[in-house]
Amino acid sequence: MNNLRIQWIAVTLVFVGLFVAVNCSATELSPGGSVELHGATAASSPSLKGTVLADRIIDFQLRDQEGKLVFIGTLQDRVVRSSKTGKLCFYHRIRSMEPRLSGAIASVVKSGYAHFRADVDYRLDGLGAIPPVLATRSESGEQIRFIFARGKGDYPGPEGQPIGAGDESRFFFIQTDDRGYELNGNTTIFGTDGSHLTLRTFAPR
Repeated sequence: MNNLRIQWIAVTLVFVGLFVAVNCSATELSPGGSVELHGATAASSPSLKGTVLADRIIDFQLRDQEGKLVFIGTLQDRVVRSSKTGKLCFYHRIRSMEPRLSGAIASVVKSGYAHFRADVDYRLDGLGAIPPVLATRSESGEQIRFIFARGKGDYPGPEGQPIGAGDESRFFFIQTDDRGYELNGNTTIFGTDGSHLTLRTFAPR
């Protein structure tokens, strides 16, 4: 085997290793930062394995600025304690419940994370089909935005796909360094037309 072929194999193995690492583990999101999301699994990230502590289905309706109903859906609000670390992971999943409506979800903003480490991603090994493509965090660290597609107020990054009529998202999550939780956070859902509403959801204590 000549040196050129050996070098090509070595480069290929490094590339494949990087691809797997990028695509199969949650990424830390620092205050003021943003990260592209590629998906994580419990097999590649054992800290994601755990016990469900709380799980709610919240019905919601999204109306445009004229008051017209554009989206009916559910938000799944779940808290999981890691079997490996004992720390908490906060999950969400959105489902469209009315395929005849014209609205679509562009992004979701979670609040209540100012004093906590946050690793973010979505589950490749769970339910749903449409993933967020980007996550951003406010300078204070308080708010974390999961972006599915460009809406009003475009952002730099991948184009993505909105959660439209009849769609459902994958589980997307924030893995924290906290061990307690309360129903003290807010989750704001934004439509592609700029419409939005806020729901009370679980957050670190």
